[in-house]
Amino acid sequence: MKKQSPQHSHMENALRGLGLIIKAVRFYPENHPARIDAIERGISTLRLALDDLDHVALKVRREQLSIEPGPKLRGSNPAIQALAYHLFARRIFQLMILADISARDLERAACALALEPEEIIRRGGIAKVFSSAGIETLWVNETDLNKILGRREMLREMKSDTRSEAEQKEPLADKNQSDDGAFQERDQGQPPLMENSSLADQRRTLEEILSDLAEKSSEARFRRLVNELTEVIYAKVSSPLSTGLLAALFFLALGIEEKDYGESERTLCRKNFETLMTSERIDQLIDFLCGSGRDDSSLNKVHFLLRKSGEQGARQLGERLAEEKEAKRRKILAQALTAFGRSALATLDRLLRDERWYVVRNAATILGEIRDPETAGHLAALLGHKDERVRREAIRALTRLGTTEAMDVLLVAVEEGDPDLQRQALLFLGAMKQTKAIPYLLRFLERSDPFVRCLGLKRGAVRALGDMGAAEAVPALRALLQQRKFFFRRRFQEIQIACCLALARIGTDECRRVLEITTQRGHGPLSRSAARALREIARAEKS
Repeated sequence: MKKQSPQHSHMENALRGLGLIIKAVRFYPENHPARIDAIERGISTLRLALDDLDHVALKVRREQLSIEPGPKLRGSNPAIQALAYHLFARRIFQLMILADISARDLERAACALALEPEEIIRRGGIAKVFSSAGIETLWVNETDLNKILGRREMLREMKSDTRSEAEQKEPLADKNQSDDGAFQERDQGQPPLMENSSLADQRRTLEEILSDLAEKSSEARFRRLVNELTEVIYAKVSSPLSTGLLAALFFLALGIEEKDYGESERTLCRKNFETLMTSERIDQLIDFLCGSGRDDSSLNKVHFLLRKSGEQGARQLGERLAEEKEAKRRKILAQALTAFGRSALATLDRLLRDERWYVVRNAATILGEIRDPETAGHLAALLGHKDERVRREAIRALTRLGTTEAMDVLLVAVEEGDPDLQRQALLFLGAMKQTKAIPYLLRFLERSDPFVRCLGLKRGAVRALGDMGAAEAVPALRALLQQRKFFFRRRFQEIQIACCLALARIGTDECRRVLEITTQRGHGPLSRSAARALREIARAEKS
């Protein structure tokens, strides 16, 4: 049996200690010696487990915990299993512990985790419970450390502002009064300071704050209003997406690149937006996107917010796309992921390595829609995929790229691929109408094939040359029409009929002469095809 690392052993001890703390806060009142002892032991073992790390991320499953990245902790340990189930039942899937964890935060987190799941839901979800408790060093269901640090800084600023306002409340009242006892006139556009901005009943609505932000104001007032807006949004972390909430998030996202704002104002919008776009919020946006009865304005805002969420939004969209069973929703998710453009490439690269063929196919389709030249190599690798449907979609995606690199890959497929791949490549080379492919296609036609085994492939090459309008191909097409076959005559005639159609698409005077000669070869299918081709040329000239 493989020996566990010291970090895993210390972490197991720390998590067992967390389980004991949860029990202690349930059974003992505050400041009870047994409760204090459990917390002191727990904080010591946690700090020992963290050692010189700046954080530890725990992945939570129903019956197991694991350090991310790393192997799972021993599932045979009953205490670990019980804690995993306890956390999972409260909808905790990720637990981030920062190195500067305090005994105060650990106790408050244990009090939150001691609540019953129904009570947590009633209070708005575990993330909101942690936020309301002011916990700064333990975070749930958030994987981005930068966002966690940003949110912590925002919480500290809010607490600092609240303290400052409370301290300055009386002096401010005195300063607003003149020496003769009359109150000076205040700026009517400035919102009143809240005595305790953390209380929900004292918060202004999102609509009220957005209305104030719509008016021009000083940089200081703008900063105060944006922070107030952010605080209200953050308090609604587990609330359903409403029209006001969408409008507020949309305001911050637009403010990131608003030309009328100064650099400091744009930076503030960006910082607060990134802090608010948690994985839980992104999941809500994706759920909204896949729902029914949504108006176009709201959908456009959701699309914009998802794109602004960057790589994390693309990753969560990709994960949802990979697991989605309903075709209609897959289409919606694929369109949303396509809109990310280059930002989605890292996510799509992971999907291309998935073992499920349909996931790989969907990723190839999106790469084709994004049309980034750098993806030609990724798509070329799919031409060797074991599933035919993936190979076919890779060909289509390369066609949509339309770059020189993509065409080179298609030409290699014509030369070296299996028959089905060659057929698809020939079809799409014609659609691309790239003249560079003409010499390759002509060489393909000149290959010896006495038993007409490459009927479908040669017919595809002929059609591609016709679609390109390749006048250089007329001599080769004429040579095929003049050939005689004593064996396999009917099969070979299919290629000759395709030559007639290709000559009609090319439509030069030389094509007309070749077709007129072909019509004189009796009254068989070939002569009739040549006659139809001449009529098509005549109609094209008239139009």
